[in-house]
Amino acid sequence: MRNEPGRTPSQTEPRMDRAGHAVAGSASPPVSGEQIHEEHRHLRELLERIGGTRELEPLLDLLGELNGALEIHFEHEEAPGGLHDVIDSSAPHLLERVDALFDEHRRCLEELERLRAAARATLDGPIAEVLRGVDALCRMLHEHEAAETEILSESLYDELGGSG
Repeated sequence: MRNEPGRTPSQTEPRMDRAGHAVAGSASPPVSGEQIHEEHRHLRELLERIGGTRELEPLLDLLGELNGALEIHFEHEEAPGGLHDVIDSSAPHLLERVDALFDEHRRCLEELERLRAAARATLDGPIAEVLRGVDALCRMLHEHEAAETEILSESLYDELGGSG
């Protein structure tokens, strides 16, 4: 939530969503700097895990985890008593940079959702098609091997004088 210059919100004001609409329920208590640092640590660890993942299904799970963590983290930073209020009271000359970062929150979540949708579409589309093809090939090769085994068995039976 962005504040107007010189305005300090009370902790009892309703929370606002990113569009500036009041969110139902009571106002959130301010989040401590320690909690924000802990959230940043968790996000760094999660980003490292994501960066090291090259399989799409686990990556999609991690992107979902990141989405939830970012929504909570961004809400904490934007809530009354959050980052904007801390900077407003300690270094108001930095507020424009904070506002730019808050705008980036929305862009980050939009890009994350775009990537999640692309991953789901890939899993449901091209990868699913390849996996169906692999299943069909395996069935065909199992049937082929069974037919060869049957022919070899009949041949051996015939060779041993079983046909008659």
